[in-house]
Amino acid sequence: MSHRWSWLVVAGSLVGASAMVVALAGLTPASAALLQSCDTPASVVPGASGSCSLTVSDTNGAGYKGQVDVAVALYTTSNSGGRTTGSGIGTEALLDGEPDGLQATVTDTTTNQQFVLGTITCYTNRTETSPASYPNASYCASSSRFQTVASDVDNASFSNNVVIHWWFPVAAGNPYQCGRAKIILQSTFTGTGGSGTLGAGTGPTSPNGGVLAASTTAPTTGAQLPEGLAELLLGAGILLALAGVLMSKREHLTGRFQPPTSTD
Repeated sequence: MSHRWSWLVVAGSLVGASAMVVALAGLTPASAALLQSCDTPASVVPGASGSCSLTVSDTNGAGYKGQVDVAVALYTTSNSGGRTTGSGIGTEALLDGEPDGLQATVTDTTTNQQFVLGTITCYTNRTETSPASYPNASYCASSSRFQTVASDVDNASFSNNVVIHWWFPVAAGNPYQCGRAKIILQSTFTGTGGSGTLGAGTGPTSPNGGVLAASTTAPTTGAQLPEGLAELLLGAGILLALAGVLMSKREHLTGRFQPPTSTD
């Protein structure tokens, strides 16, 4: 009984030390970055994922009646956080084609066709004069054009839904801190009766309820997990240590006011 308080203090110290280890582990993932897709920005942290949707349709060509071929093009650009090359923090573009970087897929949900982003090429800056690689690729870009969506369809009634889904691996490191990325989808409608390329639909498609998934700003996994666990462990360690100190004082006071033991 007299030594029970010391065990509580030791246990509290050990739990508190564990909290520090977990908190330090939580420093490894990159801090929030920014992705823009479907004309909507989203905050991105390691472990987060999300999606947004848009519609491929000839919204500006209501006056045209006829058959068309539909194609899309995808363009991506990505910047680093702008830190000094070699610092290891904020030096890598977010969408760089690396397995630890931002990942994205673009799918036509009507046909289940998946469009490719194209080869991502990285440079030291946006002038694209000097190729660069991880972790000092501060600017990356890709393009993939003329991906067929549909052939010889009615221009007035054609409409397909496209979803951009993205995720940021938990393993993403500090070089991605504060980076920015953009995914742009463009559609083209070409008349099959010799009318040429229509003026409509050549710019970025308009969002169709382009609300990003809730997990984009509040991921249940990834960077927030070590932080929350560290707080719980630290709180438990403080309570255990405090209980041990209080028990020690109580035993000390109890021992002072107990009558002496008879030796007879």
